[in-house]
Amino acid sequence: FNPNDHKLCEHPSMFPGMGQEKQLNIVDHCWVLMTFLCAATDEGQVHFFVDGEHKRVIDVRAIIQKHESTGSRGAEREKIKAYQSLLGKNKDTEVPPVRLISLAAYSRGFVVGGDQGYLGIFKVTAQLAIEPLHSFRMPGEKEVLWQMSTSSEDTHLTILSYREKDAEEYEG
Repeated sequence: FNPNDHKLCEHPSMFPGMGQEKQLNIVDHCWVLMTFLCAATDEGQVHFFVDGEHKRVIDVRAIIQKHESTGSRGAEREKIKAYQSLLGKNKDTEVPPVRLISLAAYSRGFVVGGDQGYLGIFKVTAQLAIEPLHSFRMPGEKEVLWQMSTSSEDTHLTILSYREKDAEEYEG
């Protein structure tokens, strides 16, 4: 929408490569720092655009894996694997990668939500440097963070979350 002439106009794809947007499942988008258009895919990527040009992509799944393979979270996952091995449940029990669902801007960057109760907070600078600040999981790791919104002064983050099973019950 152009507020100067009050018209809607269609633009060519902002993704590099012909038809790339058709291969991506874009689940949400927002404006960050009032400058960057961000678009999240369910496969864990967040794309950044400036003035209609694709500038950067980050792999949130890789950030999650790095964060959760070290420290207390990594130690907790290793204990679970060892316990399952003792119980004879050493089949392939790898947790599938997080599927991104929602994206919201806040004054210093963006927050991204997904399945398995995942919430990530990222800082973005004016030079498009992106830094993961915090990573959280909702208790039980079964919730899906469907939608999010931040208050104007970043005092609140409101999240709509429920289990996918609950969503299927409403549909059927």
